[in-house]
Amino acid sequence: MMGRAFLALLAVVGLMIVTNFDWFFYQFHLLSFANDFWQLDPTRDYLIMLFPQGFWFDVTLLIAITTAVLAVVVIVQWIDRTTVLIKQKQSAPQSYDHMHPEW
Repeated sequence: MMGRAFLALLAVVGLMIVTNFDWFFYQFHLLSFANDFWQLDPTRDYLIMLFPQGFWFDVTLLIAITTAVLAVVVIVQWIDRTTVLIKQKQSAPQSYDHMHPEW
C-alpha cells in the first residue's frame, strides 16, 4: 500500500515538473533554503551561465525517473520475497514431532 502511495505521489510530482517546471523549481527552493542566495542572476552568476535552466530540468527528470524505477524495483522485490515466505509457511509441516521421533 505504501509503495503504491509513494508511486502516486511521485507521479503527481513528476506531472508538476513536466507541466510547470518554473513553479516547481521555485517552490522547491523556497522549501529548501532559508535565504534567497539561490536566486542567481544569469547575467553575472557563473553557475547559471554554465548550467542553464534546461540542464536543471533534465537533471530533475533524471532524478525523478531514477527514483520511480528504484521504487518499482523495491516494491517488486518486496512482493516477491513476501510471496516466497508465504509459500514456505504454507508448505512447512504444522508439527516438528516427526523430525525427532524419540521425543
